[in-house]
Amino acid sequence: MQDQSQRRGRGARRVAATALSLGVLLTAGVTPATADPVDIDQVSAQLTKYQQESAMAAEKANGARVALAKSVERLGLFRREVTRARVEMKRQQLAVQRLVRELYVNGGMNGALLNFTLDDPAGFLQRLDQLAAAGNARNSVLIKARASALRLQRMQRAVRRETDRLSKAAAVLHAQELQARARVSQASRLLASLQEQERARVLLRDQAQRAASAAAAAQFSEAAGYPSDFAKLPPPRNSSEAVQRVVQFALAQVGKPYVWGAPGPDSFDCSGLTRAAWAQVGVLMTHYSGSQYQETTPVSLNDLQPGDLLYFYSIEQHVGLYIGNGKLVQAANPQAGVILSDLDGYWRSNLVAASRPSLAR
Repeated sequence: MQDQSQRRGRGARRVAATALSLGVLLTAGVTPATADPVDIDQVSAQLTKYQQESAMAAEKANGARVALAKSVERLGLFRREVTRARVEMKRQQLAVQRLVRELYVNGGMNGALLNFTLDDPAGFLQRLDQLAAAGNARNSVLIKARASALRLQRMQRAVRRETDRLSKAAAVLHAQELQARARVSQASRLLASLQEQERARVLLRDQAQRAASAAAAAQFSEAAGYPSDFAKLPPPRNSSEAVQRVVQFALAQVGKPYVWGAPGPDSFDCSGLTRAAWAQVGVLMTHYSGSQYQETTPVSLNDLQPGDLLYFYSIEQHVGLYIGNGKLVQAANPQAGVILSDLDGYWRSNLVAASRPSLAR
């Protein structure tokens, strides 16, 4: 415990030193605010808006990737079914040919019906209709043959529909990735338009906010009695300890960068973080906020518990992890990274849903 307290003490001193150094840089290298024509608060707010919109588009891109992967899987299944259905139809066609020859030899069938297209289910069905019209509608061979041709047609239609879905999912993915990049480019252009000292003030403010978030996360962990070395924790013995493990993991990631589509361990996007946190206790979720909502149990916004997933703007755009005491850990955006946030003001006003993973999954 003494070593742990010493480590936390050193961490607090480092945070204080960082804040002090930022203050020195800010006062030494920047002209007074009265001489500065740029509203730094407004610039920072606009940068945050661009970065958050980039992250929202990136999360929608995650959804498109999930849809694309599912579509590819279904398309492969349907194509295999088409192959099996074609083999079965050919087998039934041979049986029909034998039947027609027998009927022809016995004088009960027009010889013209002996010829029909083997590879085309529509043509085969047409010829079967002709055979049925000749008085063989109830023949079991023809009934089985018709079923095989109809199944092949259904599978071929399924392949066409799924191919269309795959193309649409790929287009959505491309569009969301373009939008995410466009917002980052807007942020970069805004920064580049600033004078050097103005740009330094904005960047220093971002650094100070990240340092404050890291200090708050360390303080929260210390107040909760969470050990500093997460990797050496024993397996949880009950559901309460499991939820604590999820929260501890999330807090341990504060300060790491946000990267589109990143699942960890060195960087995360929003759903990558929540997925990784719950994976610590064996709950596996899809790397997409919309899927995570579907895979968990919706809960009231007035009944939040530590470990709950919080959805902002819409369930398809952003997700964070509630840790209790009105706070959440989230991989916010490329500018902020993984941060500890208060669930009030902006975040509370944009909270649209919450859900609870089940340890029984």
